[in-house]
Parts: sequence; structure tokens; C-alpha cells
Amino acid sequence: VVLIPRPILSIRFADRGVAIDRASLRVLLDPHAAAPQDVSAFAGDVAGGVELEVPLVAALADGAHEVQAELSDVDGRRTETLVSFTVDATAPMVQIVAGGQGGVESDASGTIRVTLADAGTGIAAGTFHAVLDAGTPCERDVTDLGVLWPGEMRLSFAGGAALSEGRHTLSVSIDDNAGHTAGFTSAFFVDLSPPTLTLVAPAPHSVVGTLAPRIEVAYTDELCGVEPSSAKVWVNGVPILQDVAAGPERLVFDPAPDAPSVVMEGQNTVAVTVRDRAGHEARLDSDFSVSIGFEPIDPSIPPGPENPEIRLALVGGAGQEGVVGRCARLPILVKAADRQGHPRAGVL
Repeated sequence: VVLIPRPILSIRFADRGVAIDRASLRVLLDPHAAAPQDVSAFAGDVAGGVELEVPLVAALADGAHEVQAELSDVDGRRTETLVSFTVDATAPMVQIVAGGQGGVESDASGTIRVTLADAGTGIAAGTFHAVLDAGTPCERDVTDLGVLWPGEMRLSFAGGAALSEGRHTLSVSIDDNAGHTAGFTSAFFVDLSPPTLTLVAPAPHSVVGTLAPRIEVAYTDELCGVEPSSAKVWVNGVPILQDVAAGPERLVFDPAPDAPSVVMEGQNTVAVTVRDRAGHEARLDSDFSVSIGFEPIDPSIPPGPENPEIRLALVGGAGQEGVVGRCARLPILVKAADRQGHPRAGVL
């Protein structure tokens, strides 16, 4: 095993009969490769042989290599030798490729895959080590959760080893058979909860005076945020595909004045869905009403001669509604009866 990428190759030779033909020396690196390197020109004479150094431009990659030397004596008799060796000049490669790769996990009992590779001497058995949340009060050694697969270690957090919701780090280390150590730390989130959605405008169950209201929905996800591209909105069951702007914190539907409207006078429904980065989808269902000519109450104006306090009695069948505007305070007396004629009255 050679621990440097530019080794010095020492070749000793002797002949018990006639002298060696030094000019016949030929040295090939990786003679069976598609493009072997002839490094004979770099040989320098030493007592009883030659030494040559692989040039800087030909630094050897980690892995198995061969060197072949050919030599003749002055009578033309030729001999050759082939030697194999392994270069291991770098540490192993360790990478978290699933589960915790700086992203988001939606399964607290999932599996984290850690790839292990060493092109030189290979991974040393029994040297894998893994720590969850190192340096925190929740630090724990999770090495025993690992199961070795070809080229990777799989850490399973099933059962009692399940991850808690929130931010975590995973630190892993491994050695190769040449004594090099490699380490890797990755941060990730475990998100088990869907986003939260709130209808900002129109306010839920409110009344507006236009058939082209601005619809605004705010959404939050404390752990990993939402995917704005996943946001969708329906009005009265019709998907809205135009004039919708979805950002990281809110969705706004601001219809153009001349665009066909799916909003109608009376009650209208709004549905919005959005997913977070962990894939959890949340849905909001709400409603608002439209009354053309309706003007909302300004609570800053106190009752007075031009803004009187009024009493209104609404008596009607199921589903009938009354809407009154321009009132700072509005006590409403409601009278109704069931199908058996039993009366009921109340003040809202």
C-alpha cells in the first residue's frame, strides 16, 4: 500500500554474465490500461539499479495499479517483471444521501442512508460511528442502529428510536484500512405537522359589496416552510388558475376587473390547499357573502342623529338572511318557530 499519489519506484537489477544494456530499460505504469504510461525517461541511475519518480502530471489515483519493467543485457537477452500495488492517499468518502441530507423528513421512524466508499484499501470493518444531535443535551450514540449494506450504512429509527419533531444533526465517521479517517455532519428537520392556513380577506363569513373581491390567504409552517408552487385555490368549487400570486407566506387572488367572475351574489365558498417541504398538505375551507351595494360598518363612528341605533326583527324561513349596513351598533331581535309551532326569540 502506497500512501502518496506520486510514489518513487525503485528498480534493482543484476546480471551474472555479461553487462546490462541500460538503454534497453523500459518502465510502464498500468501496462494493461487503455493508455499505459511510459515513465522510463524519468529513471535516474543509482548503485545496482535505478530510481524513478512518477512526474507530477501523472499523479496516481487511489486504487490498484501495476508497474512493469523490461530490461536486456548486452547480448540481447530480455527479461521483465510485473508488480502490483495499491495507492490510498485520501480519506474515505462519506455522504448522507437520504433522510437527513440538509432537508426535511416527514417520517419520525424513517431510515437514513449513509454511503461509504474508499477506492484505495477499502473501508475498515467496525470503524463506523454515528451520533445524533452531538453537543446538545439530547446527544445520543446511534451507531447500533446501523445495518451494513453494499456500499452504505442504513440507520433505522423505527420503534423506540423514533426521532422527535424539530431540527437534528447527524455526525458520522469511518476509517479505511490505510488509517485515514473521514467524517461528515448533516443538519435536517423532522416535520410531522401540516401548515396552518388563515383566510385574511374577505374575513370568514363576512359580507362584501363586489363580485371581484380580493382573496388573501396566509399560511405558516414553523419548521420547514411551505412550497409556494403547491398552493391551489378554488372559489365555489372552480379552480382559479389566473391572477393568483403565491409567495412563501401568503396567496393572493386579485381578479382583473374585466375578467369573468366565479363569485356570485349571496354566499360563496373558498377552498385553499398548500403543502410544506415535508409533503404534508393542509386545506382551508371558508365562506363569505356578496351583497351588491353593501357598505361595511365603520366602528369608529359612534351612534348619532345621522347614524342611529336601530332595532331590527328578522322573521323568515330557513336559509333567509338579512344584511344591514351603516350601523355602528346593531341589536338584532330574531323570532322563529319550529314545525310544531313552538316559538323562539333571541337578541343578537
